[in-house]
Amino acid sequence: MLAPVVLGAVALGGWWLAARGPSTAPARWRLDPGFTPSADGTIIPVLVMESECASGESAAGRLHVDVRYTPSAVSIGIEVDVLEGDQTCEGVDTPYTVELSEPLGARDLIDVNAVEP
Repeated sequence: MLAPVVLGAVALGGWWLAARGPSTAPARWRLDPGFTPSADGTIIPVLVMESECASGESAAGRLHVDVRYTPSAVSIGIEVDVLEGDQTCEGVDTPYTVELSEPLGARDLIDVNAVEP
């Protein structure tokens, strides 16, 4: 059985990349549409959308990724270094590959920065 992707279901309250400071901001991610998770998979291609304005620039080279493992979930938190100065707010997805240190198994994939509507 494949692990479902759970978005918008978790707020883990402060432990996620907390030491990065005010020059970073949380980013949301979603699975690359051409990817299907597998139980033995350790590579998770995602598309990252930063929350701050960046004048349509890719977030490549500015990403900080933290992966946490529990028996029921693999939680992925991504933050992005905020660009200095005035920025316009065109959104752009940045492709990124999350490399897991252990197979996904039957665990849920969770975006810790997702917010319930």
